[in-house]
Amino acid sequence: MEKRDLYDKDRNLADKTIFKNFPIPKGHYILVVLIFIQNSEGKFLIQI
Repeated sequence: MEKRDLYDKDRNLADKTIFKNFPIPKGHYILVVLIFIQNSEGKFLIQI
């Protein structure tokens, strides 16, 4: 299973992790990165 680091509201790493699909505890956050790549034809590849 995939583990995720938890952060506080200021993006400081908390000393906790959770497994993917588990609820995020109140007062904690996860970071998510989205990447949009556009080719010469104007088509997009979206990575989450």
